Amino acid sequence: MARRTAPAPAASPRPIAAGRPLPQREVSGGRGLARMVAPPECPAVGAAVVDARAAGPGGALARRLAAAGLPRVWAGPGEPAAGLWARAGGAALGPGQVVAVLVPAEHAGEWRRGLGEDSAHRFEVLPLVDVERDAPGALARRNAASHPGAVLVGHAMALERELDLARRGLLPLHPAHGACFFPLVAEHDASECPVLTVPAAGAGRPDVLLHKATDWIRFGACAAGGQRLPPPALAAALETAAGLPDLSLVDPLPDVWRLTDRFATLEALEGLESAFGGRVRVPRSVDVAAADGAAFSGRAGGGEGVGFPCIVKSNHACGLPGAHRMGVARDGAGLRELLSARPGVDVKDVPPPWLVQEYINHRPGVLKVYCVGAAVVGVCLRGSPGARPLVGDPPAPVFRFDSGQDYGDNLPEGDGGLGADPGLLEDLAAWVGRALGLRLFGFDVLREELPGALVVVDVNYFPSYNGVPGVAAPIHSELLQVARRKGKEWAASARGGND
Repeated sequence: MARRTAPAPAASPRPIAAGRPLPQREVSGGRGLARMVAPPECPAVGAAVVDARAAGPGGALARRLAAAGLPRVWAGPGEPAAGLWARAGGAALGPGQVVAVLVPAEHAGEWRRGLGEDSAHRFEVLPLVDVERDAPGALARRNAASHPGAVLVGHAMALERELDLARRGLLPLHPAHGACFFPLVAEHDASECPVLTVPAAGAGRPDVLLHKATDWIRFGACAAGGQRLPPPALAAALETAAGLPDLSLVDPLPDVWRLTDRFATLEALEGLESAFGGRVRVPRSVDVAAADGAAFSGRAGGGEGVGFPCIVKSNHACGLPGAHRMGVARDGAGLRELLSARPGVDVKDVPPPWLVQEYINHRPGVLKVYCVGAAVVGVCLRGSPGARPLVGDPPAPVFRFDSGQDYGDNLPEGDGGLGADPGLLEDLAAWVGRALGLRLFGFDVLREELPGALVVVDVNYFPSYNGVPGVAAPIHSELLQVARRKGKEWAASARGGND
């Protein structure tokens, strides 16, 4: 088997047993739960009117406005101002709030003439090149302009992910906690990789570009060993963005993309055990590209090999079919069965390339640790197979499961005996963030039965943060700090160039 020896990951998200968050404590100095920040500000745009000729109520724009909670109506330029104001909910707007009218630039004059100069109806016509594509950015910029110091965050991620985060208040169009968000990726054919366009300087360029490039991993070419490369056009756009002096990229593409390769992630964490004096480690692992040889090519996580029982996972950590399918082999026969998978033949198979790890006989439950910067913002407990793969009379040679499945019936009360010391988790979060170069991430931890060490089995970039109350504030605060640091660096560079 063509193999590399090393340690690796595994898991997914949801709150402590039926939504019971573990106790957490605040820690000074920027660690622990994130800093308190100002409450969300009132948006300048209180409602929107969309030119029905330019964008329909069933498109991506309609879904985005609905997810943002912005009242919206569709209309043509001939509707009387009073009736349109009433339909848009103008009576409910606060002092100074406006109804934005989203129209094609060539029809802006027609709309302005039709709406007139009536001060009782605070319409503001926003002329756009492409209403469907450009409206969210125009709304975010309009909101930011009314709130000095607000930061503009452009984002690039799959539409369904974007809508879910927006509904939960993580991607607001108005300056919640000082940050306004808008998409840089337009609606696109799901069979094609989207085009990411970073606005030119002076044309509404955001201060921060927040991306989830791994949403489009399926469009990347296969490299040697079967791992996927970033889609070329997307990688080029993010590389360009990373080089702009007035824009911060969260997070760097090489650091994010490394997490798609479970083995590479574990190699980056190989100093964990020594750093924490054996209290935390990663599993012993072997990367197997094909079940036809026997050459190790790499090592991490200490040791003497994997042995039995072992767990087989796809080395692809996310975004591809089968990434969450796993199997526990009790012996060589079980391992041969799991490594005989052929892509696309059986939906229960674990697809290659494979990661073979020691199976951690652990206390039931996976700790999901959610982080922003160096802060732990949430800890949740999710069900896991625990010792189930090892029981039976006799145990089956192979135990297959999906790591996305929640073994809620296998959860004990409280923290499940996992003994999650908040201080240790805070130190671990800071260490993992530094080692991987990430600001928005989460990791999964098991507590092995003996000797009781915590075992990091998976790391995720920009996770969903499901089950973490109030997480929007620390995320927005972190992005605000990122933009301000970049601004200071740029200002210092400009001063230096003028000396």
